Amino acid sequence: MQYIKGSTALAPERQQNGPAREEDYEVLRKSKIQRENRLKHQKNIQKRKVIKAISIVFVAGIALMFNEGRLYEKQQKVTEIYSEINDISKQNEDMRIQLIKLNSLPNIKDTAENTLNMVMPKREDVIYVDFSINNFAEVPQDDKESKAEDFFEKIKNLLF
Repeated sequence: MQYIKGSTALAPERQQNGPAREEDYEVLRKSKIQRENRLKHQKNIQKRKVIKAISIVFVAGIALMFNEGRLYEKQQKVTEIYSEINDISKQNEDMRIQLIKLNSLPNIKDTAENTLNMVMPKREDVIYVDFSINNFAEVPQDDKESKAEDFFEKIKNLLF
């Protein structure tokens, strides 16, 4: 722009827009459009980076939650197994106590006399047996067994 000194009211001179001025405006307009496009592109790149980071954090969070869920389930199973072990240990201890009670001689005697109606033997009821001598005669083999053995022996000799 040009500055005018004084008043131009009486003889105004108008400057005509020349092609150079229009070219300047066109260059300015194109550079402004290029700058806006460049800024839009940079904003898009930044948005993509932010969206990518948010997506990565989201996926990592989901993976961590899934892993924590699996760990929680396994911890529950371990707790259940420990409680089962404690219950079985208590049952085992109770059974040992019952076994000790049942193996006591007074208890065995009481059960035999009262429940099974057994009687304690007396000296007169005792029978002594001498096992040093053979009290049983030998049992002879049956002829049928020997015939069967002979038959199987012949078949065996023929085949082999």
